[in-house]
Amino acid sequence: MKLDEHQYSSFQILGSETGDPDEGMNAAEKTPRMEERQIQERAADVYQRWVAMLETTDDAIIDRSVDGVITGWNPGAERMFGFSAIEATGQVMQELVSPEHAGEERQILARISRGERIKHLECLRFRKDGTRIHLSMTISPVLDARGRVIGASQIVRDISPLRALEERLQQAQKMEAIGHLAGGIAHDFSNILTVMNAYTGMLLNQPGIDAETREYLNQMAAVAERASGLPRQLLTFSRKGGARPSILDINKIVGGVAKMLQQIIGENIRLQLDCASDLPPVCADASMLEQVLMNLALNARDAMPRGGQLAITTSRAIIDAASLTSRPQARLGEFVTVHVSDTGCGIKPELLTRIFEPFFTTKQPGEGTGLGLATVFSIAQQHQGWVEVQSEDGKGTSFKVFLPRAQGGETVIAHESPVARARGGTETIMVVEDEPQLRRLALKTLERHGYRVVQAGSGAAALTVWNQQGGEIDLLITDMVMPDGMNGAELIQNLRLLKPGLKVILMSGYCTDTSETGLVINDDVVFLQKPFPPEKLSQAARKALDA
Repeated sequence: MKLDEHQYSSFQILGSETGDPDEGMNAAEKTPRMEERQIQERAADVYQRWVAMLETTDDAIIDRSVDGVITGWNPGAERMFGFSAIEATGQVMQELVSPEHAGEERQILARISRGERIKHLECLRFRKDGTRIHLSMTISPVLDARGRVIGASQIVRDISPLRALEERLQQAQKMEAIGHLAGGIAHDFSNILTVMNAYTGMLLNQPGIDAETREYLNQMAAVAERASGLPRQLLTFSRKGGARPSILDINKIVGGVAKMLQQIIGENIRLQLDCASDLPPVCADASMLEQVLMNLALNARDAMPRGGQLAITTSRAIIDAASLTSRPQARLGEFVTVHVSDTGCGIKPELLTRIFEPFFTTKQPGEGTGLGLATVFSIAQQHQGWVEVQSEDGKGTSFKVFLPRAQGGETVIAHESPVARARGGTETIMVVEDEPQLRRLALKTLERHGYRVVQAGSGAAALTVWNQQGGEIDLLITDMVMPDGMNGAELIQNLRLLKPGLKVILMSGYCTDTSETGLVINDDVVFLQKPFPPEKLSQAARKALDA
């Protein structure tokens, strides 16, 4: 950039004149003088416009000498970096806002000294309060009348919100990818657990088992039951676990969990409850909210090995437009909050951005799966809420879960009743399941109840079986996810074209959401969530046949 000496001198002349400069002049003398005055007035107008832009822009506009000393600092720079013009002028730029990047600043000045213009350079700098900010800078050399570099003009834009948005997008994409992986693992694991639980239960029902063998089998059943919680966590975190929302009083959920917590967290941790009265209801899955509280409480316990205080507080929160600026995940409206805080070791600042990542844990191998906080985060999002965390290393951690208040019209979903012993029958049932062991289990279970069973390992194989025995088949039991390019929903639709009104049981380790396939879960399609006990399969078969 080169200074216009004529324009600069015009500003000085305009600023130094007083009175009427044309007084005492004749017409011939006034004409050139008037033209000169018009030029000065136009220059003054341009000057005022430039001043207005410098003062109102959100960008920082900074002038520096060739050795980095600040000579100009506009209001945008004051707002961006937190230093006033008086504080900044005369200071060396790198010492003021980037002492950790002194080498980078020296390289920038060297390039400018060679007359090079630097466009859209992205870098990190620091505000007066120590906050790190992401910047995009365009730096141009300032030249004198002879073309020599006498300084640098720098336009700086704060791109921190853009970088934060990009990081959230990348995190969302990573979570989605891991969610697909976790969902697949949970599906396969559910199949394995279904078989383990079923055969263990069958053995326990055999007469004449000695006491020692029965104890071993009971231990196996207990371990398998504990293991069934892992696929549920994986499915919840991957958003493939079916939520069962109902209208809830969050204080009753907190009170119910609190009864179990004291035994879990230990006697050296004091549990404190502070539940606000007259909270609005929430529409949520009760078991998922219990899982949120348990996960947060267990994390707090592990952070306080020598004891401390665990506090659970409920309250009402109104999120308005002003609140959104400091809460990027928030939404407008009325919310119920559950605040879980501890007096433990806290979380180091460099780890705070990673705590909701699945499988990320700071615990020793074997002490945690890294799914606890990821599950909390996922459950909050599934309920149209979010989680806020505050922590200071050595001074405890605070998690606040926001849940929207229930609106009108939600349906209360009743809890399932215990599994009763099912009646048998003589109908013909086709079982379609790609997992051989689970298919054999279904075959044995249904045959024990008197049914005639035919089987297939895929949708394509099922069509072949149907062509041979379709007229005799009264009920189809099919898995949702299968190989050979045809899933359970598509198989149901194909077979119902051949036999309208065919009774169906759809099994899946995922949830009941089949909206993408157009399949409706109703009395003609009974949904069976894996893992399940054998008695539940026979009960579902009788229910579907009698519907």
